[in-house]
Amino acid sequence: MSLNPTDYSRRFAELPIRTVIADEKGQILGFDDGFKRLTELVRAGSARKGKLIFFGDSPSAGLAGMLSNSFSAVCPTISLNDTVRLSAVNELSDLQQLYARQVKLIVTPADVMMVLSVNGRAPLLLNGVISALDVGCTIVTFTGDAPDNPLITAGSLNLYVPARSAGFISIVHHIILQCVLDSLMENGN
Repeated sequence: MSLNPTDYSRRFAELPIRTVIADEKGQILGFDDGFKRLTELVRAGSARKGKLIFFGDSPSAGLAGMLSNSFSAVCPTISLNDTVRLSAVNELSDLQQLYARQVKLIVTPADVMMVLSVNGRAPLLLNGVISALDVGCTIVTFTGDAPDNPLITAGSLNLYVPARSAGFISIVHHIILQCVLDSLMENGN
C-alpha cells in the first residue's frame, strides 16, 4: 500500500492549530493567545538584552541550528547544537551533561531558551533544562509524541504537537517559530 499524498497533506495541515500551548501552571491557552505569548517572550528577552538560545535532540538538532541562524536577523542567538560549540565541551565523561555544561557557562537570566524535542524524553535535553531552571532564564518547550513527556511542563510556555510522526512534529515546531520570526520582522523588532 502506498502513501496517499493528499491524505497525508490534509492530516498535516490541521496540526499547527491543534498544537496545545500551556503556561507554567498548566493553563491551556488558545492557539492565538499562546502564539502571542510566545512572541512576547521572545520580544521581552530581546528587550532585556538577552540571547535567544536554541537546542534540540535528533531530529530537532538541525532545526535548532537553522532557527538560530534565522532569528539572528532580529536578536542575538546561539544554538547549543553548533558542532564547534559541541566539540569544545566534548571532554565531558558524561555526554548526558553536554547541554547542561553549556547552559552553566553561557546562559543568563535575561535569556530565552527554546527547547525542541520530538518526544520530550532525552536525558541530554532534560539535564540542560534543569541547568537552565537553576540559571533562571525563560524556557519554552516544543514537544510532541506523548502528552505525558517530561518536558511538557518544564517551561514558562510549553507547546505540544498532538502527533506521533517525528516529521510532522518537527515541521509544526518550525512553522510556529517561523511565524514568530515573521511577526517580529513585520513589527520591526
